[in-house]
Amino acid sequence: MLEVSFFNFHDIILITVVFECLLMTGMLAWKEKGKNISNLLLASLLLANAGYLIDTITYWNLNINAYASQISPNLFFWLGFCSFLKGPLLLWYTRSYIFRNFAFSRLDLLHLLPALCYPFYMYLIYYQQDDAYKLAIVGSYDVLISDPWFRTLRWAQDFGVIFYGFYCLYLLSEHKKQLASIYTSFNRREYKWLQILVCGFLSIWVWIFLSYLQVWVTDWTIPIGTISNYLNFILVNVLLVYGLSNSNVFDELPPQYLVNNSKTREDTHFPHVDLLKTKMEQEKLFARKDLTLERLADELSIPVKTLSRTINGHFQKNFFEFLSFYRVEEAKRLLQHEPDLSIQQVMDKSGFRSKSAFNRFFRKYALDTPSEYRRKHMSV
Repeated sequence: MLEVSFFNFHDIILITVVFECLLMTGMLAWKEKGKNISNLLLASLLLANAGYLIDTITYWNLNINAYASQISPNLFFWLGFCSFLKGPLLLWYTRSYIFRNFAFSRLDLLHLLPALCYPFYMYLIYYQQDDAYKLAIVGSYDVLISDPWFRTLRWAQDFGVIFYGFYCLYLLSEHKKQLASIYTSFNRREYKWLQILVCGFLSIWVWIFLSYLQVWVTDWTIPIGTISNYLNFILVNVLLVYGLSNSNVFDELPPQYLVNNSKTREDTHFPHVDLLKTKMEQEKLFARKDLTLERLADELSIPVKTLSRTINGHFQKNFFEFLSFYRVEEAKRLLQHEPDLSIQQVMDKSGFRSKSAFNRFFRKYALDTPSEYRRKHMSV
């Protein structure tokens, strides 16, 4: 007798994505260092995506649907609120990734209103109805989309996130333009992770919306909606592989600027910038391996807070990023003009104390490994 599998291939793809989302959620939630707020928001986004996919499998898998219907039709749609969380979570993650002083405000709570209203709305249009109506809804998608209340819900779920996605893309684009106008050495690849994340989710959400639009306004019988399952699979696996191969995505902050662009006179005027540049570029204080913020402040004869404010406000970097940038510039000079020095000697002379930090920051600012950079730029 031919056995019918419980899950079809489409279901297995979705289950794999759910498992990978939960795996990445666990990795991010328990990470002890790095961008804690950003990592928790990203974990929440992946968890919401997993919840949405579980809700999808429950409805569309015939075996699960039939089993749940026999127990109680009230088992459906419980995780539908996850659709209303994905947009806000992507927005908050984007803001926390690019804005140094990101913090939640009371206005941010407004983004949660659709998710909070979802249970009450579902009670009114579904859970309080009789079992015959509910079984008709879960038994046939045609019946579901013919109901005006469910159709309105689907529009809200699938069109709302698209606005969030485009707004996140706008924020990222404006942020990169601002940094590029300030720093000639700005590296756009530092935001490749965020661009993959935002563009990936936005593409999936647009495709899902188009698939529902196809059902509502055309007579096509081609199930283009299932393609979104594979887009989800591709995106999550790209994020997983990219994140594992670039651990600095979760550990290091890229160049950022403040959320509040209105600056006071003290914020916009940093009288010690020229002195700081002289100490770094001519006296090469960065080459001291034991250099700290306090010791550098002593060298400049200025308060530590003033130095910290100057580095954060004018250079848009924290002290470690600021120091590493100058060290990489020195390493690049040595690799080009002193071919007799080994990579280890270049690392020592430029002020780096660990090989891992040297390689990580060199690749971040020079876009190559030290060996590759020497091979491409070494003077003849």
